[in-house]
Amino acid sequence: MLLRPKLPEPVTPYYAPAPGPALDHYAAHAPAPYGPPYAYPPAPAPRRSIAPYVAAGVGAVGGVAVVGVVLVGLLLAFAIGALSIAVVALVLRALLNTPDQRPHR
Repeated sequence: MLLRPKLPEPVTPYYAPAPGPALDHYAAHAPAPYGPPYAYPPAPAPRRSIAPYVAAGVGAVGGVAVVGVVLVGLLLAFAIGALSIAVVALVLRALLNTPDQRPHR
């Protein structure tokens, strides 16, 4: 709807009707063969619409964007999980080490 061009209506050629034979002046002569006053060029072939290609491009861009968002989400989940495991390991080490087992500085 937004990207669909409006094409003009095809023009149908108009041919004037052939004049009747002039019987009063030159009845002995046969009338000249009728031909159209102007021969219109053939109408151009209708062009194929590019709408399917545009829709496919928009769909591809949307698909790439969705895959990118999912991959970034997975990366963030992995990073947050690794960080939380590191914090839990530090807290457990601090709780399990008694004061006499701590290294001397």
